[in-house]
Amino acid sequence: GKGYHGGVFTGGDMKKMLENTGILYNMAEEQTNFHCLRFIEAFRALNVVRKACFSTKLMPNWNSALAEFKRVITALIEDYHDIGMTCTLKIHAVIWHVREHCQDQILLNPEEPKGY
Repeated sequence: GKGYHGGVFTGGDMKKMLENTGILYNMAEEQTNFHCLRFIEAFRALNVVRKACFSTKLMPNWNSALAEFKRVITALIEDYHDIGMTCTLKIHAVIWHVREHCQDQILLNPEEPKGY
């Protein structure tokens, strides 16, 4: 993404953020901030997708990871529609196009399917 304090969020930065949601979770839990916990759940689901689908080798849990991410995001959009939470193009791409890619990889190379 762009515009983050004049810079960009690189893949490495995103990985660090997604892997360190525990700190944010503990802070939200201390404050009993259920809204924040819901968004952290989405970050965690995205991190599972990242590990399962965005690696050299497609992981066996890729399908369940994408299904869980879709479930969490759909619930967030429904519950936070009033604050303008929508399905962005990137979220749509993760939910639909990554699945298509993974299915294609399994057909092309069932023994060693590649990640996205």
